[in-house]
Amino acid sequence: MIWQHDEPNRKNWFLSKKLESISLYESQAQKITEIDTTQRDLPIYVCGLTPYDSAHLGHAFTYSVFDLLIRFLRQSQKNVSYVQNITDVDDPLFERARRDGVNWKEIAESQIDKFVIDMQAIAVIAPDVFVSVSDEMETIIKSKLKLHDKNNLYKLVDDWYYRIEKIDSELVSSWTNTQLRDTFSQRGGDLNRTGKLNPFDAVVWKRSLADEPSWDSNLGPGRPGWHIECVAIIEKYLSLPLFIQGGGKDLIFPHHAICAMQAKSLTTKELAKNYLHVGLVAYQGEKMSKSLGNLVFVSDLLSKKYSAAAIRAHLISQKWNEDWEWKEADLKLFQQRTDIWREKFTSAQVTDELIDIVFVSLQNNLDTVAIFDYLDNFNVVKNDEIDPKNTISGFLSDVLGIYL
Repeated sequence: MIWQHDEPNRKNWFLSKKLESISLYESQAQKITEIDTTQRDLPIYVCGLTPYDSAHLGHAFTYSVFDLLIRFLRQSQKNVSYVQNITDVDDPLFERARRDGVNWKEIAESQIDKFVIDMQAIAVIAPDVFVSVSDEMETIIKSKLKLHDKNNLYKLVDDWYYRIEKIDSELVSSWTNTQLRDTFSQRGGDLNRTGKLNPFDAVVWKRSLADEPSWDSNLGPGRPGWHIECVAIIEKYLSLPLFIQGGGKDLIFPHHAICAMQAKSLTTKELAKNYLHVGLVAYQGEKMSKSLGNLVFVSDLLSKKYSAAAIRAHLISQKWNEDWEWKEADLKLFQQRTDIWREKFTSAQVTDELIDIVFVSLQNNLDTVAIFDYLDNFNVVKNDEIDPKNTISGFLSDVLGIYL
């Protein structure tokens, strides 16, 4: 499915502004940090979903946040290159296919289509590159061979592992060894495999099981491990270091920490200057996850007659770097709120003060709460003759992705 989206009415809402920095919660610093935005190009990579079940509100929250950030940067005349992958070669997908007796490719394609439909519905602009791991196997194999040539890999039975002397990452500098071990095990790591030189060594190439896809390579037939997939795609499509490496909080370790180590081994460069990790969404008291089955989907909410504007506004109203719990009662309030905005702003002129408020608020760690409070109290003068491109509704759709 082609990811389609509406182009902004205007691309120069902040033309008179000079965005030299933005304050964002940066995961290495573990605090809100002033991030320089003056470099010519801003390459951004956000890890995509593993398509073994439909994308839930946790995914929608993550990609809405990065969409908001990228809209702001581009409206501020920044040259953003945005890449997102699809992890369609991974253990959870193959386990689901095995359980259901369905071909893994069919599951992946159907779930990617559902994901794209939901993202389009809530006005998430398509990445410049949106690519499946299975379509980039030649790229990944080349990166794997480079790691081998640099003596970063060792063979264990029929699998090849990336050699890690120690976990050396600012992302987890405050973590205890127990935290590292527990998280590594919970998130797909084979901590206790006999023969590994270091428990945290990450598989780069593994022999496929009989019902899994396999690709030929100089190190034997098989398929890639999780981390090298992203590293290879990043190296192909973007320049290092990235301006931002992004994703959910659950990617901090082992994924992003080990990706950074592998990128350094491949290129001698840092993977990213800044790491942004979006908070996790809970429902019914627990993290929303496929394994627990406590999922809420954009498509289900739309079928209940909630508007895409209300869903989008509710998602981006959260403090993006903090965990939160989804409650339908809160969405009902945003439905009422956006209905009022639609009535107020469809024929209302954008003011310089509104532009200033939105610019400063987004510059301050994407503070949409301040923006929404201002909109609630904004007194408008309607003008039915106004060009729709210059209405507050047009402004909100371009800058915040809220199509009233």
